[in-house]
Amino acid sequence: MIDQLITTPVLSAKRVRLYLFTNFVASSTTACGIMFAFMITSQCFHCARVFHTRWRSIPPRKYCGPTCYRKANIRSPIERFLIKVDKTPSCWIWTGSTNPHGYGQIWIGRRLILAHRFAYEHYIAPIDTGLCCLHSCDNPGCVNPAHLRLGTQHENGVDAASRARMPRGTKHHASKLTPEKVRITRKEAGKTPQRILAERFNVAQQTISEITMHKTWRHII
Repeated sequence: MIDQLITTPVLSAKRVRLYLFTNFVASSTTACGIMFAFMITSQCFHCARVFHTRWRSIPPRKYCGPTCYRKANIRSPIERFLIKVDKTPSCWIWTGSTNPHGYGQIWIGRRLILAHRFAYEHYIAPIDTGLCCLHSCDNPGCVNPAHLRLGTQHENGVDAASRARMPRGTKHHASKLTPEKVRITRKEAGKTPQRILAERFNVAQQTISEITMHKTWRHII
């Protein structure tokens, strides 16, 4: 059939497709009996339904359709969680996706939650609304429930500040001063009015007052 097409002087692509389709239909009556003889009868691993598959399916199909495949291969949340955990002698390191702050995150249903909060709720107890899950190991990527404890937002901030994890000084995104300017401010506090110092360094007078009373920039001596 192909040789006949090749020897034909000029045939459009449309005529070639029509010729092949006509010959296929003509031979389908004989071919159907041969194809049916090579069908394989299988039983679905999930619903036990009997179905037929082609003999050319390598490897043979285990499921009757995509629905049974998804139901049989779906993993529970804790299974998906443990797949992405690298357990070391101390911390459980999260190897999945993380947020910009380094905390692991995992999809549970249609909610994206923090991985360490999921670990606490699964291994210890549910977390009440308004409470934070604090790390005792100071490792945001750790999901070891033994390293987690509950606390309020204030306790979380105090804990972060005590571990020097809060941005301060020139590391803060809104900082306008430098350590040198802070030292000058404290040195001239009793001689120069705070208003003048505030205008010189382009800050509010309250900022100068908090610096002189060591309420801010306390790490600068």
